[in-house]
Amino acid sequence: MISTILNIFLFIVIYAVGLFAGSFLFIQLLIIIFFGIPISIKFRKCGILQSATPIFRYLISFAVISVIAALITIGVYTFLPKQFWGYLLGILFPIIISLKKLGHNYENFTDFVENNKPYIDTERFLQFYPGFFGE
Repeated sequence: MISTILNIFLFIVIYAVGLFAGSFLFIQLLIIIFFGIPISIKFRKCGILQSATPIFRYLISFAVISVIAALITIGVYTFLPKQFWGYLLGILFPIIISLKKLGHNYENFTDFVENNKPYIDTERFLQFYPGFFGE
């Protein structure tokens, strides 16, 4: 009886850890893969980005987040293998809810422009996106 209650409690805790990992780690990885790197490469090729720095920053972020996600996943699997399904469900839930947010959308685009403003050739950018800065 106590063992069952403990297993249920641990499942719920590990599910919450999965929700955290899914929301703050795995979704970020997917945004980097499906939006950040592709748009950086596209903008670099058409001369909007004056530097490859944003691409390198995305690659470094991807590497760091991947290591953190892997360590958490390995830790959960190693120490609580019975509750690993709770962790996986916790990861999947925010990803499924956020599928529309992973690609090219207004929020990702404006964040990209704001975060990489120092590397953007504003005149060239406005040729493709006139009026974006309210000018």
